[in-house]
Amino acid sequence: MTIGLLATVITSLFVFRLDGDRRVLEFQKMSTEVQTDIQKSLDIYHELIADSAAAIGITSSISRNQFASFVQAIENEHLHPAMRAISWIPIVNDESRDQFENRANSEGLDNFQITQRDTNGQLIRSEERALYYPVFYIEPLEGNEPAIGFDLGSNQHRLDALSMSTATESTVATSPIELVQRQGSSLGFLIFSPVYVQNTGVLRGFVSGVFDIDVLVQSSLLSNQSSDIDIALIDESHDPLIPILNGTIDDGIFEERDLARPVSHESVGEIVLPNRVWKLVIGKSDGAFERSTWLWAVPLLGIITSIAIATSILAIERRRQASEAFNLELEAVSEDLARLIDTANAPIFGVDINGKINEWNANIAATTGYSRDDVIGRDLVDALIPEENQSQVRAVLEAALVGEQTENYESPVVTSDGRTLQILLNSTTRRNGQGEIIGAVGVGQDVTERVRTEIERNRLFTEKADLIRQLLETQEEERAAIAYDLHDGPAQQLSGASMFIESYIAVKDEIDIVESDSIISKAKDSVGLALEEIQRIMAGLRPSSLDDLGLVQSLRESANEVSRRTGHSIEFITQLDERTRFDETIEIVLYRIAQEAVNNAVKHAGGGRVSVELIDRDGVLVLKVKDSGAGFDVDLMMTSADKRGMGLVGMRERAAMIGAGLTVTSRAGDGTLVTVELVSSTHGEFKHV
Repeated sequence: MTIGLLATVITSLFVFRLDGDRRVLEFQKMSTEVQTDIQKSLDIYHELIADSAAAIGITSSISRNQFASFVQAIENEHLHPAMRAISWIPIVNDESRDQFENRANSEGLDNFQITQRDTNGQLIRSEERALYYPVFYIEPLEGNEPAIGFDLGSNQHRLDALSMSTATESTVATSPIELVQRQGSSLGFLIFSPVYVQNTGVLRGFVSGVFDIDVLVQSSLLSNQSSDIDIALIDESHDPLIPILNGTIDDGIFEERDLARPVSHESVGEIVLPNRVWKLVIGKSDGAFERSTWLWAVPLLGIITSIAIATSILAIERRRQASEAFNLELEAVSEDLARLIDTANAPIFGVDINGKINEWNANIAATTGYSRDDVIGRDLVDALIPEENQSQVRAVLEAALVGEQTENYESPVVTSDGRTLQILLNSTTRRNGQGEIIGAVGVGQDVTERVRTEIERNRLFTEKADLIRQLLETQEEERAAIAYDLHDGPAQQLSGASMFIESYIAVKDEIDIVESDSIISKAKDSVGLALEEIQRIMAGLRPSSLDDLGLVQSLRESANEVSRRTGHSIEFITQLDERTRFDETIEIVLYRIAQEAVNNAVKHAGGGRVSVELIDRDGVLVLKVKDSGAGFDVDLMMTSADKRGMGLVGMRERAAMIGAGLTVTSRAGDGTLVTVELVSSTHGEFKHV
């Protein structure tokens, strides 16, 4: 029995101790949740005011109705019980004060004036200052009417916050202040965020949020079902320290704290605001802890029950230790896996079930230029994929998030500096211990260079095909030109010779020697002309002078020959040595272009001088063919079916074959200039300028 009673006592004491530990842990958990809830609310308020300032900053002006609609949208999106108002505070200098007040009255704010509080706390017309910070728009208006026109610069706490926001160009919070809307009640605070004229850096004013500290704290305590709790809030950023709040909440009612009430458990934490730190102290007395009534039945259970309880507790403790050991091992494995992913020599990322990025290794950060902090929590598709590809990539991602594996999918990715990379992706789903899909992980490979090489190769193939087509077309045009020249030249001359010979054969017995010699002489002349014409055509096909003399002398001889044959004045100008030689293809192309341009000038220029110039201008080989003839409309001629237009197109295509640039300048009545330019390479060849 003694052993049983001793076991019962020990068991009871152990259970009582566990219950005490439980209550302490519950208090600590509750304190942490209250602190977290308050901090989360303040972070939301901070972000809300900063975002509002940014939104207003992108507009050149905002009306009262637009401001009201903007704030209504914010209130519809989130419930903010501690937020009393959002207001727009323009900066008004003393010279503009009357104009500003008149404008407000014209907008329906009867008897509007910029105000301040007197020593009795009454609102009066603000005294003269260099700058005013009046509340101009405020939402909701109901209940906040006294704040309209109130000069925030008339209160030192508010002015200090405005000055700091201006100096740091950032969002700041005031120290605890008495709200204009709730004079004589508990304290509140304001958050200011500066608004600038877009792209100038000129300060327009501030967006302000007004928040009730009582409501902020009470809503957090009530949401965590806290009861019989002492709470104190102190502004540590103010010298001297300012007590903000000191009270007790019990059964949902918040009242001033009884300072004589002892506190046995206390939790101290920090609440961070923009440029401020509040100290949060939460306390609870032993009497406030509720002890479970079933504990008093423990001593009555007897020895067997005591032993059973002790055995159960020991078993539970072993399982707890085993669970902790397993969790520690799991954490170690997770850390090893995270290190492996982060150091992997491939871009790796992960997303949650909503497509938000939650994994981002060092390689993909280096590839895209986005750090982990830049992308964690952002939508993968919206953040990285070009707009025109987002629907396809989102479909692939959604497939992965329902269990489909994706292999070798190429997707464009936009880097932080605006470049577009091609990434080859393989993705698979991620599951928790219950087999539920919790996201997806992707492994990528940067194939930008490979894709760029394929595009360049296809471009070169297309370019080569175009050049071959142009070559074939040029050959066909040259064959047609040769056939035309043979038909109009040698064929006609030989036909004439044939007619003279046939005439001679028919009358040779009837004519004397003089007439006979005359007919034979005419036939001989026709054959001679045909031979000259054939030699000219052969020279046009492949002038032998190019092989023997080179481009410079061949151009000179061609100019002299055309001048002799047509009677036109053809001048050849060059400062190059007569023996200068170029690549064989370049010589042929330039000779043909010069030949075509000179023929066009002779046929269509309507008389006048023609010059051919070949010079080396600082490593640029320049061929110019100029005439002083009638000129023409270049654009119209290049698109016409006229033979001359076809010749211009042919010259341009010939120039492109050697990488040269060809321009044609002409105007009606002002002559024509054909210019070909090539850049010299280190090997003595030339390429397009």
